Amino acid sequence: MTFSPLEKKMHDAETNSKLKKANSQHRAERMKKQPNRQTRDVEKGLPDVAVKVERTSDESSKTPLPRRESKSRPRPPNVKIPSSAFEMDSPKTPVWKKVFGR
Repeated sequence: MTFSPLEKKMHDAETNSKLKKANSQHRAERMKKQPNRQTRDVEKGLPDVAVKVERTSDESSKTPLPRRESKSRPRPPNVKIPSSAFEMDSPKTPVWKKVFGR
């Protein structure tokens, strides 16, 4: 069954209006259950109105951060793999050849 573009637009408009109505009802129910939004939610952390701690002295910014000592790491061994050691599979290679070899 096919619908005309006009019928599709009408259906979309009805769906959007139903969604908006359901969202507004959900918001109203949520506000009734939780009138005080200032309370602290443990999972979310502090509320937005929490006091922020600011640095007032410049001394804390002057202290240098501890630097990592550069350790001399041994170089990895130079390994050369000959090109004939492996073959690239083409997209048309059968699965049994990929699994069991050539």
